Amino acid sequence: MAARRADPEPQPAATAQVSALPPGRFPEASTRRLSAADLARLSAQDLAEMRNEIYARHGYVFKTARWSRHFQATNWYRPNPDGTVTLTPLEQANVAVIQAEERSRR
Repeated sequence: MAARRADPEPQPAATAQVSALPPGRFPEASTRRLSAADLARLSAQDLAEMRNEIYARHGYVFKTARWSRHFQATNWYRPNPDGTVTLTPLEQANVAVIQAEERSRR
């Protein structure tokens, strides 16, 4: 007579994995399409930071001391020594929307 196997222990319900947001103050600039309404509430400084943050996530090596210092002070910025940066199509579109908003305020 074969031994009966015990029922397996109940397992906790599976939890949905939450993907980590990109680093920085403006992670949405790399995760969803931005609209002019999203940007209207931001200061000119915030717009510049958001735009540059997109590049910083990809390791862009900043030529200005201001942005170089700013991102070097974070715990996530890793400059890409070979200088290549490739933005996603979403990020490219968001950079364009941010730049348009910046131009409209001049």
